[in-house]
Amino acid sequence: MIKYNSLLLVLLLFVLFLTCCSFEDSLLSSVDIDPEVTTKLVGNGYEVSITKKVKTSSIYYTVDGTTPNKASFEYAGPFRIDFGTTLKVIAILDGRTSSVITKTMPTPVSEAPSIEFDESTWTATISCSNPTASIYYSISNSSSGGSFVEYDGPVYVPAGKYITAYAVEPYYSKSAKVVKAHVASSSAKTSKPEVSKTIIASNDDIAYIWLSCSGSGDVIYYTTDGTDPSKKSGIKYSGPFRTKRGITIKAIAVPKESEMKNPSEIMTYVISPYTY
Repeated sequence: MIKYNSLLLVLLLFVLFLTCCSFEDSLLSSVDIDPEVTTKLVGNGYEVSITKKVKTSSIYYTVDGTTPNKASFEYAGPFRIDFGTTLKVIAILDGRTSSVITKTMPTPVSEAPSIEFDESTWTATISCSNPTASIYYSISNSSSGGSFVEYDGPVYVPAGKYITAYAVEPYYSKSAKVVKAHVASSSAKTSKPEVSKTIIASNDDIAYIWLSCSGSGDVIYYTTDGTDPSKKSGIKYSGPFRTKRGITIKAIAVPKESEMKNPSEIMTYVISPYTY
């Protein structure tokens, strides 16, 4: 009887052992073993840290976009990767493989600069919170901007012009562009130029024209084809010029920067045609 009871006890213990093992396997199979990946910016890349959810699991990763396995890099501690890299990570525990954790490391975008006008000097100051950033700007007639040059200090912006700027921090992609129009508080214009002297030969189709303006330092730009002149499209006046009769001369005076005035109104002068 005692022998029978002993055998029964051994049998019960064996069944209990199998039940516990089965329960443990079932419990382990339901445990989430997916690793946790954290990153932080360091210079021109990211530092990657991977945390195990189950301490006895092993972590493997790749940095070339392929799916990791036991032959891949085994995680041993934080490591650095470049911008644009695709990181894939898995955890393996007792033959189980976790989900593949995928992270692509984006290139950070630089912070956009700010533009402030000083109406006392008609200058724009451009700044960025990161002192290591390089700033580029353009001054143009439209908000789309023109040719960009590197900013190195306050710049003069004529009334009615747009200043466009962006910043580039080391290793980062360039920021969004910032556009600001200079709407001058002053509506003052420089004096309109005038024809100060004309010589027209009575028996020829040629005329000689002198232009002048009252503003000291103002520069005159003119056209001889009837189009409106500007600093960009006109001919810079440097002295008397020779032209044909029967044309329309248009001229504008552009003030020097320190005057803080708008360009003058357009002067129109028609030379009577030569009568044969």
